[in-house]
Amino acid sequence: LKDITIILFERIGLLLIIAFVLTRIPNFKMLIYREYNFRMTIIHACVFGIFGIASTHFGIVLADGEVVNQNLVWYVADNEMIVSLSLVAIVIAGLLGGPIVGLGAGIVAGIDLFFLGGIGWFANTLVNPLTGLLAGLAGRFFSKARVISPVQALFIGVFPPILQMQILFVIYPQHDTVMEFVNIAGLPLVLTNSIAIAIFTAMIKIVLQEQENEAALATKQALTIAEEALPFLKKDSPTERAEGLAELLYDRLKVAAICVANEEEILAFKGIGADHHHVGNKIRTRLSNEALQSKEIKIAYSKDDIACDDPKCRLEAGIIIPIVEANDSMSLIKFYFKKVHHISPVEIELAQGIGQLITNQLQVISSEKLRKNIVDAELRNLQAQINPHFLFNTLHLIATLFRV
Repeated sequence: LKDITIILFERIGLLLIIAFVLTRIPNFKMLIYREYNFRMTIIHACVFGIFGIASTHFGIVLADGEVVNQNLVWYVADNEMIVSLSLVAIVIAGLLGGPIVGLGAGIVAGIDLFFLGGIGWFANTLVNPLTGLLAGLAGRFFSKARVISPVQALFIGVFPPILQMQILFVIYPQHDTVMEFVNIAGLPLVLTNSIAIAIFTAMIKIVLQEQENEAALATKQALTIAEEALPFLKKDSPTERAEGLAELLYDRLKVAAICVANEEEILAFKGIGADHHHVGNKIRTRLSNEALQSKEIKIAYSKDDIACDDPKCRLEAGIIIPIVEANDSMSLIKFYFKKVHHISPVEIELAQGIGQLITNQLQVISSEKLRKNIVDAELRNLQAQINPHFLFNTLHLIATLFRV
């Protein structure tokens, strides 16, 4: 019993590594936020079904109450019985994706168990889709939370192995091997399944919290920079505006260099490479022109994309942000990095947020200037109408006094 428990915990550790890789898939968030559609439901069911198949082959094989295979399982003889770990993947699929994803993943994993064979193959095949369906219904019950708590997951994870053993007893009531399986592997299965599911839900909560914290920090940073940039954006001189923005962004962001340019040339440069990225240099890179034309952010993933003439330049990557002003003129803000891997999704989101906020502020400032100019023009027009009136009144008064 002790040896089987240790072996199962070792295999569960490997499965949790696979599960962690699943959490890094971009579309994985759709499950957490309950954003379902038919295509993604099928994809997630297949992905978790494959995860369940991998969990099955990470299991162990018992014969006559002893472990006969601790390696990857590819075949189960007629007198042997597999201790499958697929229920972990199926429960996770149901809790996150609902009954449909859980049922689909259970069917995929169950088909694999059907072809593996061995004693109890029918019960093992049946318990997977049934577990996925019930886990999905349990996930709907806790639907107010994006991810159920580890304590709730620990409680839910106890029941699938118990359900599996009950089905075995119903289908094979007098089978000696089934009795030995339940006596030897029953408790280790309950422990490993419940603990693994609890650890995975805790892992998801941690990953989700980290992502939300990073997004919140990036949003706060973008808003702060946009507010601090307002005095520079109000300057009439493009050079003064560019120098102020470059200084501010370089001080606030963890970047190697900042460049501010118009459609033709560099207006300001701050950071690494300032010795050869001079003010007045022409804008000639392909990505810069594409950003100006498409008005969309572009990312330089290599030194070739940056197209620097200096072979010793330490800048290897960058984010190019187009800024659209009210008069449809364009400018560019470039974030430079020393390594490509320094460009994270958070950096890209932050760059997009800063670009949009600065664009909006420039349009507001331009609207305010236009409104002020209109008011000044109206005042000058009114003054132009009033001045002749007083002039003619004065001349009329002088003429009257002459006559007197």
